[in-house]
Amino acid sequence: SNEIDYGGKLEHFELTQSTGEKFDSRRLDGDVWIASFFYATCPSECRQMNEAKKKLLVEYGHQGVKFVSITCDAENDTPARLSEEVRRYNAPTDTWFFLTGDQKYIEKIGKDIFMVPVERYGHLPHFMVVDRNGEVKGMFNFKKEDQISDLHELVGKLLLEEASSSESEQSASKIEAAERGEPAS
Repeated sequence: SNEIDYGGKLEHFELTQSTGEKFDSRRLDGDVWIASFFYATCPSECRQMNEAKKKLLVEYGHQGVKFVSITCDAENDTPARLSEEVRRYNAPTDTWFFLTGDQKYIEKIGKDIFMVPVERYGHLPHFMVVDRNGEVKGMFNFKKEDQISDLHELVGKLLLEEASSSESEQSASKIEAAERGEPAS
């Protein structure tokens, strides 16, 4: 078969931003972020979904929450096409990332990272909330008010949590403590 082999289960992903720059999901490590799938030619639902996302951005963007919108129509949604979406929602490109890439790879991201079915023109009306350690903590249907209030509750909670610091940071702080003559915690 001529399908690209993406190896085992994805732990993170690399796509292309509306700006044409590469986007590595590891840049979100340490951030709380909200992801969803959409496509630009979707007549109404995706637009409502992105309007709902814009509201979340207004509320949480200044608190460091990041937003990720991944197309499920990679063939048509080129970076240039996604730039139009960025303009439509007046989305700050350092906070709200519109992403495209290879269709099959995007479907694998849906399956491996978010555990949701994604196909061309087919996606769930859900926001996936990811914690500072890159773990998906909840999935919320944007059309259901009770689920959106649960989303707010979760995001508020996750913003209070520290990211679990990496091994290297922990060892660095132990070395500093030792240099100061303090017992290592």
